[in-house]
Amino acid sequence: MPTTFHGVLLSDDLMLRISRFQQGVPQQVLPLATYHQPTSSIPMSEVPAITSLIHQWLTLHGQHQLPKLLTWCPRVGRLLLIHAVATGQVNLLQVCLSSLVESAENLMDVAAYMGQLTMAVALVPYTLDDDAIMAAMFTAVSRGHLNIVEFLHRQLPSKSPQLHMPHLMDVAASNGHLSVVRFLHFNRHEGCTTLAMDQAASRGHLDILDFLHPRAGWTKQAMDVAACNGHVDVMRFLHRHRKDGCSEAAEALAAANGHVEVVAYLKEHGDELVHCVCCACGFVKPRSHACAAVARAAMRRRVCVK
Repeated sequence: MPTTFHGVLLSDDLMLRISRFQQGVPQQVLPLATYHQPTSSIPMSEVPAITSLIHQWLTLHGQHQLPKLLTWCPRVGRLLLIHAVATGQVNLLQVCLSSLVESAENLMDVAAYMGQLTMAVALVPYTLDDDAIMAAMFTAVSRGHLNIVEFLHRQLPSKSPQLHMPHLMDVAASNGHLSVVRFLHFNRHEGCTTLAMDQAASRGHLDILDFLHPRAGWTKQAMDVAACNGHVDVMRFLHRHRKDGCSEAAEALAAANGHVEVVAYLKEHGDELVHCVCCACGFVKPRSHACAAVARAAMRRRVCVK
């Protein structure tokens, strides 16, 4: 026969109230409470795992349990904020912020990483300094989220030397984000370094090279890395549009990596493409270079013979 004792034990609500006086957290909170959180900003690589963990918990227990969850384990609020921003849940973000949970230092970065423009807009009042916006812009550029890049660009004061970000276009070019490269070229003042061309060539981003080649500097390394990675179409493009050529390492690297088509192309055009130090004049020239120093030496020999 059920007793009052049984009734208390079988009541989830009463047992939770009783167990509040014990050390630790309720069992359903354990997966979240034991998740290792770095003391500094959470790396972007951990965002998918955090999102999956919170999603599973909310599916099992429901969003109505959030107030209790934050009471049981306030530090979980940081994970909830990241989940809300990563999944674009404005209502959940407001619940977390209104509960005065511990804030994550890089929420704007999370929004940029996941391409959540709505969340980026919502987070502007909570973003304390331009450094956070600059970090988020770098993340958005690397991920190719043009809408986030455009929005964050408008949030930064224009023509401020403290906001100089010289490698933005390099990163966009390296990752093959042509729309971002175009936006940065026409709307920001930093430009790019030769690294942009080298990385685009290394990864076979022909559309990036086509846009940048009239506007950016080059080195022989561009064709070297294209040969190393087997991008023969990039090599043809560089051959047509540039005179920098490649070093002697290009053919060796292509052969070592088994890029037969590249090796064949270099054998056919190597005399004009491959640059090396001329043993006569000491300058780096194509192998087919008709050295004036050799001609002058021959002329002197003829004069001496006469």
